[in-house]
Amino acid sequence: MGVSGLIYRIMEKRNIMKLIKRCLVFMAICVCTVLACSCNKSKDKDYIDLNNGESGITIKGKKVIYQIKEEFNKDYYDKDDIEKQVEDEVDEFVKAKGKDSAELEEFEVEDNSCHVVIEFAGMDKFCEYVNECEKPIEDFHIFKGKYGNIDREIFGEGENLIDAKIATKTEFEDDVPVNSKITAVDSDTKVLVLNKALKVKTEDDIKAVSMGVVVKDNIAATNGDMCYIVYK
Repeated sequence: MGVSGLIYRIMEKRNIMKLIKRCLVFMAICVCTVLACSCNKSKDKDYIDLNNGESGITIKGKKVIYQIKEEFNKDYYDKDDIEKQVEDEVDEFVKAKGKDSAELEEFEVEDNSCHVVIEFAGMDKFCEYVNECEKPIEDFHIFKGKYGNIDREIFGEGENLIDAKIATKTEFEDDVPVNSKITAVDSDTKVLVLNKALKVKTEDDIKAVSMGVVVKDNIAATNGDMCYIVYK
């Protein structure tokens, strides 16, 4: 199951497994047709490159673009049915949270993968969607703003920060060089703090991260622990 378990969640809602015996052949043909004819729109857009089971966010101004990529390799998966349920889920969220709070940008199936893109009006709406629709085991928390405005009771103190230039792996056999440890952060410094495994991309340059976060091509891969990403 992928990071968000989106396909599993939708199938559970619809109890689609009851339809397998009756619809198996039709669905297999349908999926094959989709895979053959799907146009790869995501290649033309500035999305994060994801593997199956990964999700990511791109932050552009106040907007959050949420990507989910999961395996779509079962004969009984029906692309049209699952897409309709995702659309309904987003529509229900919009009705509850207000117009323009979220929009389904893309639902694409290609090469045994399902790629979903949802755009949220703000970080708060994205956080609400994860907590209310994905229902993680642990409450999801995310903060974007100035270091001095962080709620320490929720997000902690941001200890073990290291220079993003050396954040190439999750663990270090030797101690991190002293000059690569960040011991003080100005209160006006921009930070993103979260406790979900995501690939994170913003318009700003990443300067420092919590140890365990991997940075490549200015994209931070978090591990699900509460972690800090410091930007210039």
